[in-house]
Amino acid sequence: AIRWLKSRAAEYGIDPERVAVGGHSSGAHLAALTAVTPDHPALDPDDGPDESSVVSAVVAMNGPYDLRKLGAMDSTRSFISEFVRQLIGAPFAEEPDMYRLATPIEHLIGNEPPFLVMTSTNDEEVPLQESVLLRDCLVATGDHAVLHIADGGDHTCLLAGNSHYEEGMERIEVFLRRHL
Repeated sequence: AIRWLKSRAAEYGIDPERVAVGGHSSGAHLAALTAVTPDHPALDPDDGPDESSVVSAVVAMNGPYDLRKLGAMDSTRSFISEFVRQLIGAPFAEEPDMYRLATPIEHLIGNEPPFLVMTSTNDEEVPLQESVLLRDCLVATGDHAVLHIADGGDHTCLLAGNSHYEEGMERIEVFLRRHL
């Protein structure tokens, strides 16, 4: 999709060097994975436009970023663990290489785009620690990453119509203006 969009930049009036990705929950996982694996042979198919899938910035909200750990957890301990196993199609013990491939923090090499990682203290679906881990791993490799924690918010508090939406959108706007 990124390569397709960049190949039509003139048609849509966009700057192909200023593309950001973002998402919430599973969409945050996909945005993070996309950003840290541009042009990855196993994750970015050869067919399609001859453009790079490199992006300029990432906004990741309440997402899972260490699928290895979540896929190995008992689903009674972590709501998201069953969904992670469904995504991969098997428990971690049976497909550890697939879990590693699908884990954004496994691909960090120190040249990732800037990340705004957002989460909330009362997320009942994805542990807050997932966002802290992503930010810490990005910073450890020398990348720019900002963590915003919505105090008292739940899994959807940053989405439209919820308690932390306005504050979250302001942070996203400032972040994107700075990095695009």
